[in-house]
Amino acid sequence: FSLIAVGCVNGDIDVYTVKDYVGNIPLSHKLSLPISSGSTGALTVLNYSPDGYCLFAGYEKGWAIWSMYGKPGANSFGMDRQYSGATSEGWLHGIRDCFWIGGGCELALLDTAGESIWTLEMARSAVPGCYSPANVARGLLVSSSSVITYSGHEVADLTALPSDTNLWQSVQIPSIYLVSQWPIKSAVISADGKYIAVAGRRGLAHYSVMSGRWKTFDDPA
Repeated sequence: FSLIAVGCVNGDIDVYTVKDYVGNIPLSHKLSLPISSGSTGALTVLNYSPDGYCLFAGYEKGWAIWSMYGKPGANSFGMDRQYSGATSEGWLHGIRDCFWIGGGCELALLDTAGESIWTLEMARSAVPGCYSPANVARGLLVSSSSVITYSGHEVADLTALPSDTNLWQSVQIPSIYLVSQWPIKSAVISADGKYIAVAGRRGLAHYSVMSGRWKTFDDPA
């Protein structure tokens, strides 16, 4: 997206647009959290996902995620620090460094104590990897080891469902395919929502929503 993120001393992030090669780099937008810099600590690391759709910011006392044009996502500043401290969840308390793995399907985090590397799994839209009308309309998501589909399209009246009804269905990708072809680079759903295909480094795996079965090549390599 030709964006450059610059971290500021006060914890804010300025994002600039690189428009051309003659030095025109105007400010695109600013990113800031609705809490004080004293609550976040200093900004320690900024890291865009490999596809550029996600910006991760690590602070001395937590972390936050935004989309490429500033839509806020998850952050760790609203959690119960007393509870997370009792369970030794160091990745919630502060980040020293981070790096993306698996083409952006997971984020490796080094906490401020520096004693552990934590991995944060991401569920990403399938649209950037395969821009098809069905992927856009049906909201297919892909994680490190599964695909997630939205089943609300087949429901005539969503308001008639109980409030605790889960309309998202997670399907595990066959481990025999993942062990040879991880990470998943592309996924697509059929227009009628009955079939899903995923592709890693080589080949593909095919899933039938009706039967709940996967099909892969005889030779997974």
